[in-house]
Amino acid sequence: MPGELVRVGGQDVHVLARRQGEGPTVVFENAMMCPSPEWAWVAGRLGPDVPYVAYDRPGTGWSSPAGPQSAKDLSARLLNLLTTLGMHTPYILVGHSVGGLLIRDFARRYPDSSAGLVFVDSSHPDQLARSAQQRNDLPWVRACSPRICVP
Repeated sequence: MPGELVRVGGQDVHVLARRQGEGPTVVFENAMMCPSPEWAWVAGRLGPDVPYVAYDRPGTGWSSPAGPQSAKDLSARLLNLLTTLGMHTPYILVGHSVGGLLIRDFARRYPDSSAGLVFVDSSHPDQLARSAQQRNDLPWVRACSPRICVP
């Protein structure tokens, strides 16, 4: 396993991180069921003084399993992880696929901690409303769609 396991809120969270550096911390948010090493090739190209965090959400990769979670839950868990790791704000959030929905939610909830958003082939907040097939065939996507899970 690359990286390390960090205990946060009673659960093990798998993390790839560079904690030293100056300036904003780059936070990588994975696609639906992709583990954090999907970002290794990108993180490896950041400058040597750029702090970053790639992590596995609960139930993904090497992190502890978890039941259904809303975007609100996931955003709070991410903030708790970043605080536990001692990562500097502000954060530049990079989201792939459903990770794009999650970084939008995080930035909306914690605007003072968010410096910018980078969307990598991101899901759209309205895609379930627009696509009956996804709504019917992919009900688990609802757990990660802020427009559905967030009041």
